[in-house]
Parts: sequence; structure tokens; C-alpha cells
Amino acid sequence: MNEIPNEYKILFVDEALDYLSRLEEIFLSLEHQRREDFKESINEAMRLLHTIKGSAGMVGAEHISAFAHKMEDFLISIYEGKLELSSNVIDVVLEAIDKLRNAIDAFSRNEKIELDHSIFNNVAKSNKDAISKILEKYMIDKEKLLSFLGKDHRLFEITVVLDEACNIKKIRAFLILKLLSEVGKVISTSPTDISSLKENFFSILLSSNESINTITAELNKMPDIKSINIEEVKVTLDRSILKTNVGEKVESILENLLQKIESSIDEKKSAHLRSSSSLKYKIEEVKVRVNDLDKLFNLVGELLLLKSRLNRLSRLYDIHELKESISKLGRLVLDISEVVMRMRLIPLEQIFSLLPRMVRDLSKKAGKEVDLIIEGREIRVDRRILEEILDPLIHLVRNAIDHGIEPPKDRIAKGKIPKGTLKVSARKEGNYIVIEVEDDGKGIDPNIIREVAIKKGIISRNIASRLSDREILNLIFTPGFSTKEKVTSISGRGIGMSTVKSKVEELGGSVELWSKVNQGTRITLRLPLQVATLKVMIVRIEDNLFAIPISNVVRVIRVSNNSLIRIKNEILIDVNNKLIPVVSLSGISKVSPYDTIIIVTDSRRSIQVGLSVSSVLDQEDVVVKPLSSLLKGIRWLSGVAILGDGSLCLIVDVDMLIKERVNDVVTKNY
Repeated sequence: MNEIPNEYKILFVDEALDYLSRLEEIFLSLEHQRREDFKESINEAMRLLHTIKGSAGMVGAEHISAFAHKMEDFLISIYEGKLELSSNVIDVVLEAIDKLRNAIDAFSRNEKIELDHSIFNNVAKSNKDAISKILEKYMIDKEKLLSFLGKDHRLFEITVVLDEACNIKKIRAFLILKLLSEVGKVISTSPTDISSLKENFFSILLSSNESINTITAELNKMPDIKSINIEEVKVTLDRSILKTNVGEKVESILENLLQKIESSIDEKKSAHLRSSSSLKYKIEEVKVRVNDLDKLFNLVGELLLLKSRLNRLSRLYDIHELKESISKLGRLVLDISEVVMRMRLIPLEQIFSLLPRMVRDLSKKAGKEVDLIIEGREIRVDRRILEEILDPLIHLVRNAIDHGIEPPKDRIAKGKIPKGTLKVSARKEGNYIVIEVEDDGKGIDPNIIREVAIKKGIISRNIASRLSDREILNLIFTPGFSTKEKVTSISGRGIGMSTVKSKVEELGGSVELWSKVNQGTRITLRLPLQVATLKVMIVRIEDNLFAIPISNVVRVIRVSNNSLIRIKNEILIDVNNKLIPVVSLSGISKVSPYDTIIIVTDSRRSIQVGLSVSSVLDQEDVVVKPLSSLLKGIRWLSGVAILGDGSLCLIVDVDMLIKERVNDVVTKNY
């Protein structure tokens, strides 16, 4: 047999890994869908697997093709209703995806990993375990559970937390059960004997054909309820039990099953037609190797530098033909630069898509329930930023699950719903991207942080007593700091938060922490959108050159020192009947007697500040380079640029400058 060309193997590996990522995304979303809504998603998953199976066979990866075929049969069982979709079934699918991914990765290195097909045979046992847990909690048997499941009825588990001030908890519980019996069938409660209710919370297992919104609306009519949590119970019932208890329905079930199989065949036929129609789009896509993209980016940087040098020469010698040619060259270089920059920008979806699986696995391992919310997937950032921010983001998500969100019982005792919320969001602010990781967990107690810091010798008790709660909380960014007494597989080594801070600051960004006991924690990362090129205004302050991003510049004003207004220790300038504080880079609050003031604004355009400079030199497109270790302590510097004449220019981070140099009182009043 002829050897398969290597380029075909590379194409198979790239395509298969993309398909597996999509498969993982489908099944993570299916866990939260209604049973009747997942048919189209399963159909898409089967198409993806079918493609992987066929492609693997074509490149000689028969073991991968056979495993994909077995997995495809498994999905067909779900699609046809022979196997109900449950958390345990999704566990098996995700495990199979991991095995396929490892096998394909090994194949790319000309290695072979044997794939165990037996994982698909263990589903029945895992489903029985899930049934056992729900039956054990509510102390009922399968026969009783089946007797309550009428046509179109679904199972719901409802947790009700009563107000602590409620003096008639037992009576209120009975009234709630009576109310629920009008919207469905109350199967059982936990505790089973409501008359012995001692806590201010209890759970109900309900069978109903009503929606969650309808049930919630009914419960909201009842007084003395602090919080309500309703979740559909997704368990698989043994088909043999179904036959012995409802034998009279067997014929209708079989008929329904045949209809599902027929519709499945029809949908598979149309699926083949649909998949072939996407061929044109695939041909139009071109993948570029990272090394080639980086080389292209460096060449563009050299072109921009050369353009700046030629601009200076044209002004120096005043040759008309040279100016005209350089002008055309400049436009071409800028067009090329914009294309390359767009190629380097990658949507955050690439790293955000990793979070649902990770959160699911970590929360199950920690025995917690976590609802993940992701916003801002579509925002695009520079490739380097995307690569470097992944590890810090994982640290923050791990900490939120391990340190922040409480176990269900603890949350219920605090009057919260059992499932915690973890929100990862991103938004653009000018030339920066803001990423926030926020949870509604127990928060960080500054008193605990203070004692741990003293115990570990990070600060003395005398210094700790003089620090504010905010300053104390920021001690968690100290290397080696951890409140965990026991190291777990999730966290506790004390390296996470210091790593996050140092990595973000290396990229020219900053980290902020907000936390409140029993309300939650929010960590905000502020990063430049790209570490590539930037259009700036070059200014001189004494003998130093600085670059101010054009996006932050509002206007340039020529003034005399006499036109400045002094109020106490602050210096202000009147701009269109609005007093704006003035600062200088040459001192913390000192304003030098220069005749030029540049009005700059922060990324949100909510605060304006006057920046006094010696002179304004030019506007240029510069290539941003990282700061040296000696300058990283100056927070209002975001990088350094090389100008056309070879001189170095420090780039000002206007947002941090405003934050550090402007007095809070002046900012609020003016």
C-alpha cells in the first residue's frame, strides 16, 4: 500500500481536533437543555463523528476510525431514545472525546495509542448509580417513582429556603406542598417527615408537565420564602422496569421508537447533503503557521520603522519627488500593517471555550454545583496576549471554585440557592481589554488574610493594624500566600495569585481585586488589546520623549503659567467652562511651567486630565516593545517604542496615569 502523504495527515489532525472541540462544546451545552430540544445537537454531533471516522480511515488511522464508529453508535442510541441523556452519559462522551484527542495527538507524532471501547458498556451501571442517589435521598423505590410519571411529566427537584424570621416553618412547609400538588404530583420530600422540620430549608421531588417558570411563579405567591431553586432531575430508568410496571404502554413506546428511527434515517440523508454544501467555505479558508505570522509581523515592524526614517529625511531635505513617493509608500505600509494586525487578532472564544469543561470537572471533583456564565467571547485580542493570559485565567477559575463558591449545604444554610454562579466576562475599553472573573461565593475575609499574613511573617502585627481592608486583601498577591491549610489538586500551593499579577504586569496590564464576605469576589484584569503597533503623539518633557496614544488625546492647548488656576495643592485649567486637573510626568503633583497642555481622557472617556509638556513633536505609528525590568515598577508606563531616528520613547498608559496622579476629590468635583 502506498504511504499516505504527510500533508494529508496534518490536514486530518487539524480538522479532527477542531471537530472534537465542537463535540465537547455540544455536549457541555446539552447538559442544560430540555430533553425535547437536543435532537438537532445530537444530529450535528453524529455528523462530526462520521467525518472523523471516514477521514481517519483514509489516512490509515484505523484504530481511531473504529473508536469513532463505536462512539457514533453510542450517540445513535441517545438520538433514538434507547439511552436517555444524563450527566453520567455526558461523562462517558467527554471521556471518549479525551481519548480520541489523545490518540489523534499521538498519531500526529507517528505514535499509536490503543483505544478501550469498554467505556461505552459501563453506562448502565453509572445510570443506576445516579438513580440510586435520587431514590436514596427521597427514600422511595423505582416502582413508586414510575407510578408518578404520567405522559409529558418531568421530574423536578425543588429546594425552598424559608425566611429565618418565619415562626411557623412546619405550617408554611405544608402549605407549600399543598400549593405544589396543584401544579403537579408531590412524590416525596427531604426530610421525608416535614412535621419534624428543624432547619429553614427542605427539598421536594415533583412530577409535573408545567414549566419551571410556571412553578416558580406559583411559589412566589407564598409568603415567608427567602429563596427558591428548581432543577430538572435527569436520570435514566431501567427499560426492564418500565416494561413490568407499564406493560400496557409497550406497543405505543415501540411505535414511537420506530418513528424516531425513521426520522433519524431521513435526517441523516439530509445531513449528508448539508455537510457537502460546506465544502466551498472550507476551501476558502487558509491556515497560517504561527512562525510565519510572527516573521511577517516583525517585517511589518521594520517597514514601519523605515517609513518613519524616510519621513524625517523628506522633511529634512524637502525634495518634492521624495515626499510624494514616501507618502505612497506610507499608505501601502499602513495597509499591510492593518492586514497583519487583523491576522494576529484572535477571538477570546479560543480560550473561553476551554472553561465550560474545566468548570464542570472541577466542580464535580469539589462536590459543588456551579453555573458558568461567559460574556465577550467575540472580542479579539493579539495572539501573544491570548497565549499569555490562559494560565492566569485558569488560576482565577480554579480559585473561584476551590476558595470562593461554597458546597450546596453551606449555601442553603446562608439563604443562597445551592448552585453557585461563576461569571467570566470581557469588554473593550479603548486600547485595552478588561477581563473579569466573578463568583457569588463566600468572599474573602480581610481579618483571616491579616492573621495568615502575620502568621507567615509577610507583615508584622503592628503594620497589619495600620493597613486598610483593601490593602490587606491585596496581600493575596504575595508569592507563597495561601489560606489553604491543605494542598489539593485544585489549589492551595500559594503560587496562583502572585503568578497572575506578575504575568499580567509583564504584558503591560494591571490586576484589581474586590471582595465582600458572603457576597463574592471579583478579580479584574486590564490588558492591552495588542502588543503590536500603536498610533501615538510624540511629546517632549525636559530631555525625555514620551508617546501618548492618539485614542486618549482630546485636544492640545497652548497656555501660559498664569492661565492655570491653583486650588490648595491642585492645579486646574479652564476648558470650555469646565475645570480640569493638570498633572506632569516630571513629578507626582508638580506642574512644570511649560506652555503646552495636552487634554487626555481615560478609556471610558469619563475623566479628563491636562498633561503639561515641553513640546509636541509629531504623530507616528510605532511598534510597541515590552518595558525592561528596571521600568516595570512605573505603573503608568505601558511599553517602549523605537522612533524613526533610532531614539527610544516611553509609552504612557493614560488610564493608570489618571488613576495614580489625580486626587480622588478633585476628580469627583471637576
